[in-house]
Amino acid sequence: MPRFPVFHQKATLINLIEDYFTKALTDDKSKSKHHQPPTITGLAFHLGFKSKEQFDDFEKRARLRSIITQARFRIMAYYESRLHYPSPAGAIFALKSMGWTDKPKAVTKRPRRIKSIKVNLVETGPQPASSEKEVQL
Repeated sequence: MPRFPVFHQKATLINLIEDYFTKALTDDKSKSKHHQPPTITGLAFHLGFKSKEQFDDFEKRARLRSIITQARFRIMAYYESRLHYPSPAGAIFALKSMGWTDKPKAVTKRPRRIKSIKVNLVETGPQPASSEKEVQL
């Protein structure tokens, strides 16, 4: 049993993704009661994945991951466009769940390292001779 749905050809995966977006965006324009906007879970289901985790894992490891990443990006673009509508709360929630944030990234400054060494001289043993004349053999 394969771990992921098997897409023997790149074109097969691309066609399935295009089919998903065509249906979702056509329904969006018609404003039907059964409107289903494009979603990550909807795309994963349409492609034959059994869970969102399986879909995410495929995106991280499979040879066709760039196609999935691009499809995910298209879904983000859809939600981003919804931010310009009167009630963007749902789009904001969706984008935040996809890693977006409304808080600026904090710039962390590393503490400056002090480049000094503290040396304590400890005198032990006999005092050194101040000249050769004081040295006895």
